[in-house]
Amino acid sequence: MNKQDLGIHTEMFSDGVVDLAECGAITNRLKKVHPGRIITSFVAGTKRVYDFIDDNPFVEFHPCDHTNDTARIRRNDKVVAINSAIEVDITGQVCADSIGARIYSGIADRWTSSRVRLVGRGKPIIALPATAAKGKLSRIVPTLSPGSGWSRRADTCTGS
Repeated sequence: MNKQDLGIHTEMFSDGVVDLAECGAITNRLKKVHPGRIITSFVAGTKRVYDFIDDNPFVEFHPCDHTNDTARIRRNDKVVAINSAIEVDITGQVCADSIGARIYSGIADRWTSSRVRLVGRGKPIIALPATAAKGKLSRIVPTLSPGSGWSRRADTCTGS
């Protein structure tokens, strides 16, 4: 809430973006691609987020191949790509698409996050709650679950 001139170019967003837009933190004025606009492919959230996007010229929807195009994303300076994960092991491997061998989500935005960092103009962040199943299951594990899908050592993503 205490940030200024944030810009949003994302595959999806939810209610948190509404909070940032309403307090004035998001202006999109410094973006080189789609200045002045929040760019997204879809939203998911409460009625509040749908009311926010309804007939709002501040928000533009584009196909995923547009929002996730790294050549387009790299044209903006200081990009921070924030993605979630299902589990992270103590060696820094990140599983973002499956629970064991069961596919849970897609991987397109995770690849985008990694490529954003590789061009040296951005920073990827993997964010996840420490637990699942109402606190009964740790998401920080000794080793990834057998059969886990896409994974990447966190230090190769973050450059640390």
